[in-house]
Amino acid sequence: TGYLDGKLDFGGEMAFTLPRGETALFLGGRCDNVANFEGRLDEVALYDRALSSEEVAAHFKASGLSAPATPSVNQ
Repeated sequence: TGYLDGKLDFGGEMAFTLPRGETALFLGGRCDNVANFEGRLDEVALYDRALSSEEVAAHFKASGLSAPATPSVNQ
């Protein structure tokens, strides 16, 4: 599950490929430039458990930030 600005952005399942016993985690682009984050990965938090939607919203609220305004369709 992924959240953006404290709100659900996407959900689903994905394959987990971390080898048994590995402790390092890399967040970034691939060396072949396929599926890169294009510099858009910022303020990442990882937890050892799944957070509830309410916890995610509370973390975002505590940050003091606000989500960017969504332009109206008529603009």
